[in-house]
Amino acid sequence: MTATTPTSLRAVARRAGALLAVLSFALIALAGPSHASGAGDNDYDALDGMSLVWLDSSTGRSADLWVAGADGADPRLVAGFPSGTRVLAMSGALMALDVRDRLVVVDLVSGEQRDVELPRSPRGAVFGGDGLLFVTTAGNRTCAPDPLELPQPSRLVRVDLATGDAQVIAVSSGGLLDVLSADAGTREVVVLPRGCDVGIGELRLYDMDSGELRRTVSARGCGWATVAPEGVRALVGWESCTVPDAHTGAIATLVDLTSGEGRDITAVTNAAARGPFLFSPDGARIAVGGSFGGVVGRPGSTTGAVWLADAATLELRPLAQGLAREAVPLDWSPDGRFLLVSAVQAQGFCSLGVVDTVTGDVRPIAENITVCGVNGEVTGWTALGDG
Repeated sequence: MTATTPTSLRAVARRAGALLAVLSFALIALAGPSHASGAGDNDYDALDGMSLVWLDSSTGRSADLWVAGADGADPRLVAGFPSGTRVLAMSGALMALDVRDRLVVVDLVSGEQRDVELPRSPRGAVFGGDGLLFVTTAGNRTCAPDPLELPQPSRLVRVDLATGDAQVIAVSSGGLLDVLSADAGTREVVVLPRGCDVGIGELRLYDMDSGELRRTVSARGCGWATVAPEGVRALVGWESCTVPDAHTGAIATLVDLTSGEGRDITAVTNAAARGPFLFSPDGARIAVGGSFGGVVGRPGSTTGAVWLADAATLELRPLAQGLAREAVPLDWSPDGRFLLVSAVQAQGFCSLGVVDTVTGDVRPIAENITVCGVNGEVTGWTALGDG
């Protein structure tokens, strides 16, 4: 009798996950569009020239960075990294990674890598145009600091990608900093200060050149926050905490970063939304993922769903349903018509599909790519010609 090794068990699990991945989106595709539109046939030309990028950590021994066509065809290994590597940000042909507490910038075309020296390990990063990368570093001012270690604040660092020079432009007075966006037009970097829990109380806007704190905007919420493409609105989630009475029923609050005014997005009945949500490229719509039934369904269930919110009215409408246990919007096509969605089959196993936001049609893609959660992540689409 031949013994079954852990490696062979993982291979069997991956094949089973791949089969579930194909079935999930294929069944939805056979069922037809989620809603009528009369907009004509699908036109996938918007995805021409786009590449799909993902990090595969499923072996448990390494994290392999892959690039393929927009539909997952013709995959190409860019580089291999140690297990535990995290994607921090991606823009065009460049990706920023946290590789064992080091900031590494990778060219997705050539595979060339550059280490950037930081005061401490990277916590988050965003590309800011003009050849700049903005990084926040980890700090040790936590709820349970080590009494033998000198206090180290979280820092906001500007990195010149041409030279590799890293300059600290702002320092946290306490707690941690998460960088959310950097806008070359407004010359502002939006930062989320964090304390010991998931609570969110404010957003800070810094001058990306001088590091001067331009203003602080009140933004109450929990869990996550994201900034619209034009840089003047932010979504703040209400996740993993008790929603206060003033925001009853809210799944997120849309905050104007100029006036500080906030308006709530309210969940549809019997649905559980999971953030962060995803602004369309023009900022006019917001993709919301989650599941029906209030909780994530059991393996084999079809509770996953995606909704679209109008960013002006905040009205929420269903876009696609029956997407395995839970659905997660990953990326928009450049023209804002197509949405890349991951459907959670089981822990660490997901399927990919492209949803046409005009017709509601769902197209399964890349049955060979099933990573998510502990097994890696699909970062999204990018144009490799844009460096």
